[in-house]
Amino acid sequence: MWGETLSQLEEGKYKTFVKQCTTYYRLRHHPAARWYCLYLAWFAALVSLRPQRPTTGGLSRGAPVRIGDHAQVYASMVSKEVDTAENALVAETSQRLIYAMEEQHFECLAAVHLGVPIQLIRLTNATLLNPSIIEHGTTLSKAYETSAFFPERKAILVTRFVPIVVEYLSLAGTLEEVTLYSTQAHCVLHLMNQFAGRTIYD
Repeated sequence: MWGETLSQLEEGKYKTFVKQCTTYYRLRHHPAARWYCLYLAWFAALVSLRPQRPTTGGLSRGAPVRIGDHAQVYASMVSKEVDTAENALVAETSQRLIYAMEEQHFECLAAVHLGVPIQLIRLTNATLLNPSIIEHGTTLSKAYETSAFFPERKAILVTRFVPIVVEYLSLAGTLEEVTLYSTQAHCVLHLMNQFAGRTIYD
């Protein structure tokens, strides 16, 4: 009995499993059948409802990203400009950054955080390639910043001028401008320093 039900769980035959367990429960063929079936039904429900990692464009999320693993090599490495947006590495890195931000709750990340030293920044709503600041605002903004490379270190209060106007290459290959305020402005200025191989702790 129990071997059969476990096999059905492994094969994903949840409906058959639940039907047979219900029969065993009603007939009470075994004193422990009631509780054992309820336990297995609960376990089967958890397995069947477990969210699957999505794929986008054939790219799987893969294993969770551990950005700190790249710190020793890449924290001081200079990131190079991207020659073209029509590049498989650019598209893949942008998607991996989205996954890393979701998993580790970052507002922004750079490609170098994944061990890819190119000038690519991922914000919550856009990917910026080869960003450059073409205008600074005159408002002082203070925010606590840390380095994704060193999550164990204490955040530092940083003052920056906002808003900023950023010129960048989009994933579509077009040259665009965007005005960023507050958190996103801090993100881009912070990550452009990282492009030069400098963290806020240097």
